[in-house]
Amino acid sequence: MTVASARNRILMLDFPGRRPEAHLTELRLEDADLECEYLLTHPLPTELDTRAYAEQLCRRMDTDPRDAVAVVAYCAAAPLAAPIAARVGGPDRPPLPIVYLDPSRCLDYHLVKNYTEIARQIAGHTDLEERIPLLDVAALIPTPEEYLARIAADLTQRSRAVLAADGFTAAEADQAMGTTIDLYMQWLTYLVAVHHPDPPPPAADVLQLVSRDHPAEAAWLGIAPEQTVRFDCLRPVLAEDPGVRGALLAFLDRAATAAPTRM
Repeated sequence: MTVASARNRILMLDFPGRRPEAHLTELRLEDADLECEYLLTHPLPTELDTRAYAEQLCRRMDTDPRDAVAVVAYCAAAPLAAPIAARVGGPDRPPLPIVYLDPSRCLDYHLVKNYTEIARQIAGHTDLEERIPLLDVAALIPTPEEYLARIAADLTQRSRAVLAADGFTAAEADQAMGTTIDLYMQWLTYLVAVHHPDPPPPAADVLQLVSRDHPAEAAWLGIAPEQTVRFDCLRPVLAEDPGVRGALLAFLDRAATAAPTRM
């Protein structure tokens, strides 16, 4: 049974929202008769460790998870793929095959950088940073709950200060900025959850597809070097590269042949 001859469900892990990089939707897997279920949708999970976050995503699946045949993960979502592949595979079946596109680790640096960028986006072109100094979030990273709670309070204070200059009350500012801050906090919670992934579960069939400058240092994902294919393109267009799509479909086809009862 080939991939193109069956209606197969692929679990897609790709953070929603605007960004310079192409989303996994650009792979156009539906054109190959595949059903794609995007698990990372708003409102996102609130769990703060990788396995619990992945488990919450699994509980959201629209249909029987046993119908899924593979997991495809992009960038920082990579640590979520193996727990989901193991969880959906079940105790009596091997983990689902996994395809990683430019898998990337979330480091302390990223948790600091993203908070700083968000705080400055809220401030805009004001002198707010001088009046409300940035938090020392690096010191908060070892305590994720405090990290997120302090940032939520900080962003609320900043939004109130910015909008107060335009005549908004604190309540009006909270109403105006509430949804935006919530989206920022969902993003930061996601980063916290993938920041300290557990050791990977037993490896499934795995393919890593990487862009030209990706380091491809994926030992942290349990990927062997021979399972990596590099493409001569930059990350922003990786998901649009026809070679990437072809390699992914060929991998799924091989997995279907190797496990006909699943595929």
